[in-house]
Amino acid sequence: MKPALLIVFISLFLFNSQALSGTEPNKSKPAAFTIADFNNGAMSNNLQAEMGTWEMDPEDESQGIEASLDRNIKMGRSGYSLKLDYNVGSPKNAVNGFWMQLKFFDASPYDHFEFYVKGDRDKGCTNIFKIEFKKLRKDLDGEEETAKGSFIVKGVTGEWQKISVPLNVMNGITDWSRMGEFVITFEKRRVDSPKGTLYFDDFAF
Repeated sequence: MKPALLIVFISLFLFNSQALSGTEPNKSKPAAFTIADFNNGAMSNNLQAEMGTWEMDPEDESQGIEASLDRNIKMGRSGYSLKLDYNVGSPKNAVNGFWMQLKFFDASPYDHFEFYVKGDRDKGCTNIFKIEFKKLRKDLDGEEETAKGSFIVKGVTGEWQKISVPLNVMNGITDWSRMGEFVITFEKRRVDSPKGTLYFDDFAF
């Protein structure tokens, strides 16, 4: 066989092998990107975007939430964690939580969202809460609407544990480019402890 024909034969063989195996050449999984590790000591994430708390009914003084950074309880030897002191023990159907802007981050190359969480053993905590992503998109009439994809986190304990959520289980979002916001929600009707403290660290795609 002539050298030129041999090269063509090898190229076709490699191409067909990749097609049959379902793999794509030179396509590797992107490195994890940490959205927030709180090590800058400020209430902003690694995208230099703002974060804070929200309440469905801020005039209801029997509920509330506070966010702060804690340097004593954290993942790793240095930095901080996010500390959320929440209270939905209101006679009303209280809902509150935490928000973090994502500055149109492109999460489309990733397939999971991960973070660490632990409850405060002394103050107690709920072992169930909701996380949610939001973004703007066009509806069928070309008008902007908010797309939401959510997931219920369960089984929180007094020890650090890693939560890994496949993006494809959050069915409200199919296009993970230009992400707008990440939200943690505590709902009176859902939590199993109406008041408590949770610590979070290393939010990452």
